[in-house]
Amino acid sequence: MHQRISPGLAGRERLPAVAAYFLALTLLSLVAFAVRYAMAIARRKNPRTHARWMICTVFPLVTPATDRLIGAHAPQLALGVLLAYHAGTLLLHCAPAWNAFCAWFLSLPLP
Repeated sequence: MHQRISPGLAGRERLPAVAAYFLALTLLSLVAFAVRYAMAIARRKNPRTHARWMICTVFPLVTPATDRLIGAHAPQLALGVLLAYHAGTLLLHCAPAWNAFCAWFLSLPLP
């Protein structure tokens, strides 16, 4: 992350908003990974709980990877895509149309 952001700082007093966002995302993901790893190690005597915490360590690493792909191929859309994603996860469940879709989806006779 340092190698990616630092060249763009030459002559600037402030970090560009998108760079600050990606830096925060990466560093917070690292903290989330460390906390989940610590929880797994603290519960290593309970194999099932330990395994679940270890699986959870992967989750914070997925978002920075997908965000970097978006940033590399569509930098002008990256922030908008992420905001839409997070707004959707926070608000979509309140929409009657979403609830109707979920009811329809759950009624499908999938194997």
